[in-house]
Amino acid sequence: MTAIGIVGCGAIGQALLKASEAGSLTLPISGIASRTEETARAFLTTLIDPPEYCSQTELVAKSDLIVEAAGGDVLLELASETFHSGKDLMAISVGALVAHPEILDMAKEQCCKIYAPSGAIAGLDGIKSASSG
Repeated sequence: MTAIGIVGCGAIGQALLKASEAGSLTLPISGIASRTEETARAFLTTLIDPPEYCSQTELVAKSDLIVEAAGGDVLLELASETFHSGKDLMAISVGALVAHPEILDMAKEQCCKIYAPSGAIAGLDGIKSASSG
């Protein structure tokens, strides 16, 4: 069974953790990493059976699929670490793939998969981009 690691414990990361706790997300969560460790640890205490808080490197090592829920500014570094470990990546911040097309090349070179979900998140990235342009 594929174990997922979540990078980011903001609104999206928390929603994934809540979905896991409610049984809606049936894949096991191997852990979570976040830039805001104190906030992430505080949220984890609200869960009945929280996953372990890990460093990003530990998380990549013990996961089969990494889910980026931390924002586009971390995607390039995260993709590099994930793909060099032979793991697959789901990029929630799909808009960052336009800014960093080399991520797609890295995935091909390492024979890894990158999942880019469409829908509301892509729409939010588009609105964010338009508002700054």
